[in-house]
Amino acid sequence: MSTSAAKSGASHVSRSVYVAQLRRSFLMRAHPDRFRSLGDESLRRGQAALLAALSERWNAQDFQNYTANLPSSTTSHQMAMAQSSFVKEESAAMPFVLEKRDGSLLRQSIRLDDTVENILTSLAKALELSGAASLPGPPPPAPQAEHAKGLDVNQILWTHHAGTMTGNFHQNGAFDINSQKGRDLLSFLKATPKQKMEERRNFRMDASAAALVARRLYSFQAIDGISMGWSSESFATLVRSLIALHDEHSSRFHVDSFYPLRLVFSHDDFQSSLDLHGGILYLHPASTQIQVLETLQEVTREKLQEFLSNRELLQVRTTQIQKALGVKLLKGHSCSSLEYHTFIRRVAHEESLERQEVHPEGIVAANSALDLERVTMVVESPAAIRRPRITKEGSIQTHGEMTLGEMRAAKARLSQKARDAYKENKRAERQCKEAIEQIQWAMGIQNVTRRGIVSHDEFLIALARLMDRRDQFRSWLSGYSLGIAGGGHFCHVADDGSIVVPYNWT
Repeated sequence: MSTSAAKSGASHVSRSVYVAQLRRSFLMRAHPDRFRSLGDESLRRGQAALLAALSERWNAQDFQNYTANLPSSTTSHQMAMAQSSFVKEESAAMPFVLEKRDGSLLRQSIRLDDTVENILTSLAKALELSGAASLPGPPPPAPQAEHAKGLDVNQILWTHHAGTMTGNFHQNGAFDINSQKGRDLLSFLKATPKQKMEERRNFRMDASAAALVARRLYSFQAIDGISMGWSSESFATLVRSLIALHDEHSSRFHVDSFYPLRLVFSHDDFQSSLDLHGGILYLHPASTQIQVLETLQEVTREKLQEFLSNRELLQVRTTQIQKALGVKLLKGHSCSSLEYHTFIRRVAHEESLERQEVHPEGIVAANSALDLERVTMVVESPAAIRRPRITKEGSIQTHGEMTLGEMRAAKARLSQKARDAYKENKRAERQCKEAIEQIQWAMGIQNVTRRGIVSHDEFLIALARLMDRRDQFRSWLSGYSLGIAGGGHFCHVADDGSIVVPYNWT
């Protein structure tokens, strides 16, 4: 990206990103589930009607033109209104409410037959009046000179990766008939109704809103159900059953607040529902209401205090080891909380004994300048890794059976390679970020993410080819999120309503 374009992107977000952020902020504050405690069904029905009308309005052509930085004339606005079913009367204004920070209700109204800029301004103003962080006004389109200049770097930023793709994926297509169909992005977009993407996006918002209500009722630090692989619609139903249980049985809990525990729904078998080392309360999604209540009753003030003590000890011991080794320690995905706590306790004890032998008066030698450039050590389960190795992110993977001396030797042997890998990974991440910003400006895409294992080069390959055909795909992708998946996937709509394509799409 050119310097001027980069500065422009740094000073304000693109229109597509702004609309996505404003949309999420408003929907989370106006969702009917937030007002369930009021017992006013008519209010909740009104909020649901508003969100349905807003969802349809956001899919109108003038909104699509706005996010894609295309000119939107009065004629296109009138055509969008004529084709929309939510406008019954030209002067109709839909009422809605938002909850203020003090719990009182803010009553507002909005005209959905208005222009895009006026609708966005009204939503931003309503959020600000409710006590949300103030949002700037709708951003102007990218300056034409800077925008064009940013696109000129196609020859610099994209060509290398596009050329690499061409050499890799068009060699032998004799057996690619079915796979080519699954990777044909244009055919997929033409065959996929936008209502399907919007429906899934709404289901994800319902699940997020229900989880927010449940988290506030129970005061959990977070509620997580990702590992189950359920749809957002099913997960929202599951969380609402948890909300109903609180309404009926909260007086039987042993604590008023479950903070700082995290609630995790999981199909996995676990020895104890309450992990006092990781601060996690596990619930099986197939549990009955009575079983869920019994699990919640396992949480007592004494057990919460035990977890807080464990966490404090972990922080003290981790700081002790990090200072001695000159590294940053993290728990890996394969390492359980108990394994990690046991590892930290043992290594901290080794460090204390070593320090007493070498520095009986408590004087610790200063770290070298190289040690101050700390590398990250990720502790994995011994079953997952047997010897230290470097990850593509530039971390050193170790396992929970290593001694302090073995960790020090691994750091001395691998730290420089880890730093080099870290710098290279950061360079590639910056390049990907620049590519994302360009494609958001050029096509009005709200968000671009990786799905699964996708290398930086593969990610850039997919965006390079999409950038080359931006005029063809802009009308299909504007206003939506895009996910780049590995080469073994087909084009599909994700559970959150984003469009997921393999990096080698055709």
